[in-house]
Amino acid sequence: AWRLGNRNNVNAKPGFLLDNGFLFVSIDYRMLPGADVATQAGDVEKAYAYVRANIARHGGDPDRIAVMGHSAGCHLAALTGLRGGLPGVAALVLDDTEAYDIEALAKAQGGRLRPIYAQAFPNPAQWRALSPVTYVGSGKHPPVFVAYSDAPIRAVVAHAFTDRLRAAGTKVTLFDGSAYSHMAINRRFGEEGDALTGAVMAFLKETVA
Repeated sequence: AWRLGNRNNVNAKPGFLLDNGFLFVSIDYRMLPGADVATQAGDVEKAYAYVRANIARHGGDPDRIAVMGHSAGCHLAALTGLRGGLPGVAALVLDDTEAYDIEALAKAQGGRLRPIYAQAFPNPAQWRALSPVTYVGSGKHPPVFVAYSDAPIRAVVAHAFTDRLRAAGTKVTLFDGSAYSHMAINRRFGEEGDALTGAVMAFLKETVA
């Protein structure tokens, strides 16, 4: 909701990814209402720049970084990754948001955003600039993994977003996560036998490993 969470909310991700040969970095960004979404996106870009400048000291490769986000973090990863704010990023893993196209989302909801989105995007004049879809085709994008959970609107927006990316020549993997709730699709990543985890790992091994 752009107003909750912190970098400690990682569940099984660190141990699982380290066991599979990856480094794992979890970042924070300032929250609503103290910082707006544009500021949050800037925070993500600054954190990424720091990681890219320093990851080699920890055994990582700055040219093989994948950025992953869930929910609000998914929106911010998509926004910053597609607008060129994550230079050199090797892959994006986008895990379940409705906010790929704010204008289209408002139109689908009768011209007004639902409260959770209206709080994050109160100014219609900023909707286009804060929509990841705006930047599709603005340059060469890294491979993108898109997952969606059981809410029908998330399937609709994920398919529409994926279609736009593919039309622009971006390599995209779309994961049907309709068996998951919005929270479970994030929480279960790294658990043994988890389908999303398997799909993401196959994508990462193809793109950055």
